[in-house]
Amino acid sequence: MGPKTDDHGWGDEVKPRSGHSGRFGIGKILKEVRRGDLSAVKRHLERDPSLLQAKSGGHNRTFLWEATRGNRINVVRFLLRAGADPNVPGRTRAEIPVLLKPYCIARRYRRPEIADLLAKAGSVMDIYSACFLGDVDRVKQCLQTDPRLLTEEQDDDSVWRVTPLHYAVTGGHEQLSRWLISEGALVKPYTRLLCDAAVRMKHAHLLPVLEEGGADPDLLESWGEV
Repeated sequence: MGPKTDDHGWGDEVKPRSGHSGRFGIGKILKEVRRGDLSAVKRHLERDPSLLQAKSGGHNRTFLWEATRGNRINVVRFLLRAGADPNVPGRTRAEIPVLLKPYCIARRYRRPEIADLLAKAGSVMDIYSACFLGDVDRVKQCLQTDPRLLTEEQDDDSVWRVTPLHYAVTGGHEQLSRWLISEGALVKPYTRLLCDAAVRMKHAHLLPVLEEGGADPDLLESWGEV
């Protein structure tokens, strides 16, 4: 995959995708789910069953994702019994820059009961989830099965072009990030987003790792001394 360029300041870096998937205008409903309003959830699904698998525009949040983020285990149980897909990743951009499956959200916010429910419901530990959680053995297993995953961009993300390295950086895993780079993970064409992930998630100690891995020096300067 070669870098994609445009005339809007991205230079030789990969640029954002142009289309945003998902259903726009369901933000208010998703807030009710996050608050744990089970009666409202049931009412919305009776009115429109397709909402069970609907994703928010651009950021992919589902009913199940929101219930997990809101720590609403009774709603999570109900949604899983209703057939909600536990493998749809989403995000709140102000919190985390990459899409994460509900299982990763449960792990990040220390909700083991919900994480266990999601795992039993069939949540798959793909390479992106494994990189975010720092599961090195699983990452290596994924790459042994398909080496192309090392530089594969996350298909579910309709906005940003991110690879497993972005997930390792977002998760703050220095040794894993170094290893991915040593194996051939691309840094320079993703400099801006990798640095943004490191700084946004308070992992500025990874900036030197990105510098050593070939980050664009001109762009790197804008993120401060490394």
